[in-house]
Amino acid sequence: MIRPACLALAVLTLAPAAQAQTKADYDRLKGAWAGCVRQSFAIQRQQLADGALAVESAFTACTTEEEAIYAAAPLNPVTERQGRIYLRGLIKRELVSQR
Repeated sequence: MIRPACLALAVLTLAPAAQAQTKADYDRLKGAWAGCVRQSFAIQRQQLADGALAVESAFTACTTEEEAIYAAAPLNPVTERQGRIYLRGLIKRELVSQR
């Protein structure tokens, strides 16, 4: 029988490794999404005069990659929405400013 104290110690010992794996996965997925958006934007920008519209079209094209980010580490809906807004805002500013 596993004692609660031993179980707690095991969880505390393994937690940093699990967090590192989750962080590595998150970074990999975020990088894949950002790469998809950048590649799609480059194509959309050739077809659309409006840079903001080209970015929004790129976001739509990369929905699967974006969903994978949030599926890897389920968050409460408010945190997830804030994360999406933040990440999209960062990359949108970057791409629209390229002109």
